[in-house]
Amino acid sequence: MDFLDYLNKELGNNNIEHHLFLIDYNPNKRVVHCFFEGKTDESFYGTAIRHLLPEHYTFKTYICGKKDSVLYHYREIGHKTSDTQPLLFFIDKDIDDIIPFSVDKSETIYETVFYSIENFIVNSSSLTQVWAEIFRQSSGTKVSDKLKKLFDEAHVEYNNIARTLMAWVLFHRRKGGVRLNLDCIKTTELFAINDNFKLLPSYAGADIYKYLDEKTKVKTEETDYDAIELCLNELSQFEIKHISRGHNEMDFFLAFLKKLKEVTANVDTVTVKPHVEINSANVLDIMGPRIKPSVCLLNFLEKHFSKLDKVELDKSTSEEECSPT
Repeated sequence: MDFLDYLNKELGNNNIEHHLFLIDYNPNKRVVHCFFEGKTDESFYGTAIRHLLPEHYTFKTYICGKKDSVLYHYREIGHKTSDTQPLLFFIDKDIDDIIPFSVDKSETIYETVFYSIENFIVNSSSLTQVWAEIFRQSSGTKVSDKLKKLFDEAHVEYNNIARTLMAWVLFHRRKGGVRLNLDCIKTTELFAINDNFKLLPSYAGADIYKYLDEKTKVKTEETDYDAIELCLNELSQFEIKHISRGHNEMDFFLAFLKKLKEVTANVDTVTVKPHVEINSANVLDIMGPRIKPSVCLLNFLEKHFSKLDKVELDKSTSEEECSPT
C-alpha cells in the first residue's frame, strides 16, 4: 500500500474514538492518552503537554467532537487510566455551572476555568504579541502601548455586549424547551470597530433580543425581558471570561486584527503588514502555542506527569539492577 492509500484509509476511519483507543491500548506501553473536544484543542493544549511530558513517553490524542462526547468516552473507558498510562479528558466549562447543569467531575478531567479555551487567548497581551511577531513591529514601544490601550477599551465595550448576549442565553437555557444554535449568531453584526479602534454597539436595549431571535429562530416575549435583566444582574457578579462565550470573544479579537490590518495598510512612512494571515480557521493554531499556560492547567498536568517521572525513575533503577556487571 502506498502512502496516499494509507492516508486515505487511516484518515477516513470513522470509528468512534474509544474504539480506536481500545484497538491500540496496551497497559505496558508508556503513553499519555488525551481526549479533546475539537480539532484545534491540541493546538491550545499540545505545547504545554509536550514540554512537560517525560522522555520515552508517547503523546496520543483523540478528537471527540464535542463536550458530551468527551464525557461519554470518560464514562466508557476512563476507568482504564493508571499512574503509568493516564487517560486525560479536556472540556470547556461553558456556563454549565451557572445554569446549573451536572457535569462529571474527576481528577482526570480538566475543565477550563473560563468559558472555553478561546477566552484564554483574547487579551491585550496577545494583541501586542501579534503586533510584534506577526506584524513584525518592536515590542515595548509607544505604538505598542497605544494599541494595548485601544484594545483594552474596545474589549470593555465588547464585554458589555457579551454580558447581554449571555444573559439572553442563560434565560433560554434555564427555560428549556428549545435547542439554542448559537453558531447562527454572527458576532460582528453586534458591533462595528471604526478606524480609531472605537467599538460601537449595533443594537440598543431590547433590540438585540430581536436580532438573536431572528438568527436562532427562538421566541423571546416582551414579558421575558425582566427575567433576562435578572440574569444579566446575576452574570454581572462573575468575572467576564467565566461567562463570555469564547467563540464570540474570539470573533471580536479577529475583528480588531482585521481593522488593525486595514488601518496600518495606509501608513505611508513605513510598510506595516501581517506576514501571516490570522483568521477563524487558524487563530487557535497560531495563538494557542504562543500563550502562557494557565496555572490550573500546569497544576493538572504536573499532578499526572509527576507520576510518570517516578515510573521513569523506577524503570531506570530496575534496568541498572538487572544489568550484568
